[in-house]
Amino acid sequence: MTGAAADTRDTTGPHCQSYKRTEVWGDYDVVGELDGEKIIILDNSTKTFFQNPDLD
Repeated sequence: MTGAAADTRDTTGPHCQSYKRTEVWGDYDVVGELDGEKIIILDNSTKTFFQNPDLD
């Protein structure tokens, strides 16, 4: 950068940390429904990985 200091602010940290605030999000389920009961279940035993093809 010329003549200005690099911007070192953490622009994603506050956003990501806000999801841990139960006083804000505690009454919403995973699809944003107030007092909803929907949940997400991840089954890592079914995950599949693919190698990136060599693009030479």
